[in-house]
Amino acid sequence: MKLTLEHIQNIPALYAQETTEDPTVYLIITCMSSFWLITVYDPKQKMGFGFFQMLEGCGELGYVSFDELESLRYPVQYKPTKKPFSELKKEYNLD
Repeated sequence: MKLTLEHIQNIPALYAQETTEDPTVYLIITCMSSFWLITVYDPKQKMGFGFFQMLEGCGELGYVSFDELESLRYPVQYKPTKKPFSELKKEYNLD
């Protein structure tokens, strides 16, 4: 699935949620057994920031290049959302 304006139009700019205790997740990205919960986005660099987890491993905060995601050979799914990170943390059973 291709990334569209609908997927990114409501995501705040980088650092907009930096001091927020429970940031809002605006985009859920899945690819195989990996997923990203995106909270902010930089349209110039096509880079998002949020929580990443692969398989059953530990999750971490970090940046992801949307250009790199688009170049993967595996299907990438984008799902717009507007939920607090704490709610998705429970939903995905994250530590």
